[in-house]
Amino acid sequence: MRFSQIFHVLVPKDTLFYPLMEKDAEVMVQAAELLVKMMKAEDLTQREIYANEIKEVEHVGDNVTHDIFEQLNKTFRPGRHSSAGVKDGRCG
Repeated sequence: MRFSQIFHVLVPKDTLFYPLMEKDAEVMVQAAELLVKMMKAEDLTQREIYANEIKEVEHVGDNVTHDIFEQLNKTFRPGRHSSAGVKDGRCG
């Protein structure tokens, strides 16, 4: 098998995969920005508000990660659906 054939097999054919990765990166940036704000806040109540916002963003990120694994399974394991059992970004 030639390199070009191997490369062709490894490249995802589903166009949904890339926007999911972009969304996941956006969510990580949002969480990081909230973390910076939380660390700069002097008011304890405001820190708690930021901490809760981070938890909400983390939940969104978990859902995006789940969707990425779903798409990866469909792309690289045709005929199998969600066999990884992804929960909170972990397999298994």
